[in-house]
Amino acid sequence: MNRITIWFVLVCCSLVTGCGIESTATKPVRDSTNTPSSDSILGSETSTAETNEALTPSYVTPSSEEPTSGLETATLSNDFLSKDFFLKPNLVNCVLPCWQTIRIGQTTIGQAKSVLHEYYGPPLNEITNIEDLPIGFVGTLWAWDSPHDIFSVGVYFEESNDIVQGLRFTWRGKKYLQLISMQRILRELGTPDNALVSLSPGGQGQGRHVTMDLRLIYDSGVSFYYLYDLPYVVTTNADNPSGNVEFCLAQSYEPDIITASLTSSVNDDPLELTPLQLYLYGRGVLALNPLQDLINMNLDQLAESAMTDENYCIYFTVED
Repeated sequence: MNRITIWFVLVCCSLVTGCGIESTATKPVRDSTNTPSSDSILGSETSTAETNEALTPSYVTPSSEEPTSGLETATLSNDFLSKDFFLKPNLVNCVLPCWQTIRIGQTTIGQAKSVLHEYYGPPLNEITNIEDLPIGFVGTLWAWDSPHDIFSVGVYFEESNDIVQGLRFTWRGKKYLQLISMQRILRELGTPDNALVSLSPGGQGQGRHVTMDLRLIYDSGVSFYYLYDLPYVVTTNADNPSGNVEFCLAQSYEPDIITASLTSSVNDDPLELTPLQLYLYGRGVLALNPLQDLINMNLDQLAESAMTDENYCIYFTVED
């Protein structure tokens, strides 16, 4: 993979568009009952519990322990693309946004490099002159790839020291579908604190589609970005018979670009992001539309549906 491909991925990860959205509901109040278990994984038995508390994913309370000494990484074969390398590294005392002993605000860039290189092997490309970063920040991008798949990890830190302040994983390719699909994320991490989306019509004839730019943001500092081209469909779904665009949470769509970012905790209510968070999540993220306004259900209900349906689908009405 050459540098042009890497820059294409980075540009796509910062792309934000929004037009032609017809809102079909007013913003609902979150329902805190019938909360799905945050420990469930894709393909597991459905588990729901009625509780008086809102769903709290297990990673929201980070470990208070100091970073461990030495490398504590899991072992992967050369075919790391097929491994559950992001959500299930199987380490104790290190849950997202801590990843493989890399802790935001504590781990040095040297330590992070050692972890990444031991976990994935030597990268095929390294870029150190990343442009457009917020003032005072620098970053390094390492990339691994195969003929049909792209995977990279960017590590970002303050210029004044070498402490990691953010990680961004970027991948493209169908091998990742079951590992990082929106269905899997909702089952593993529970209800996001914010889900933001834009829908943009494009193409003509049989190539007619809607580009969906979707962000899931957890207050702990974990976020996901999905960029998909959704085909127009004719649906008779009883819940939304007028919907003409379908998005199934466990399904793959072109161009299959997904990113996951790990940062410091997010200041919510209202949503406020630091300059680095804006860069990693996409600078136009605050201009996107709340997902719940467009699908006639709140985010807790969406997470519940992801738990009870193996491939839950939502529908949008989009004007040309």
